[in-house]
Amino acid sequence: MKVSIHFPPSPALLRRLKEMQDAAGPNGRATNRVKGDLAAIVVEDNTEKLLGRGLLEGVDRFGRPLAPMAPSTFKNPRRGLGPVLVPRGLLSRFITHFKAEWRRGVLVMGWQDILSKDGRSFVEYHLAGAPLGSKPGQPNWSLPQRDVAGITPAGWAKIVARHAKFAADVLRRGSS
Repeated sequence: MKVSIHFPPSPALLRRLKEMQDAAGPNGRATNRVKGDLAAIVVEDNTEKLLGRGLLEGVDRFGRPLAPMAPSTFKNPRRGLGPVLVPRGLLSRFITHFKAEWRRGVLVMGWQDILSKDGRSFVEYHLAGAPLGSKPGQPNWSLPQRDVAGITPAGWAKIVARHAKFAADVLRRGSS
């Protein structure tokens, strides 16, 4: 024999569920704050990844040290004194041209308009590397892979912590 119990709807409970739904919805105030915080975390992670260690090397997206600079790079008088990929520190293009923005519910991040003198993007060459002899006319030229396109483990930890705070705040009071 099946037994069922019917409870009349609780206005207080329904109101609370509506508050939580509104706060966690895609256009809620709390959600928009979280989106802004996540974009800021990603931008900060990019800066920390390239400059945070204070050495002449940054870290890749996995938190491993980047390949060191070649001695010829150090000898270039036009190069700044900063680490790999960011010779001018905070003014370097790998920092100033990094963008993170929300488009249709997706966080899109990357470098915009980092161009060589002849107008071509060169970011992908640093990310993928280039084998020895890959530059025409320079058989000894190569470029080690420096894959900084992604979020480091430290950055992911900040993202996870922000999500946890958002969930706890929505459950507690309907906003974050």
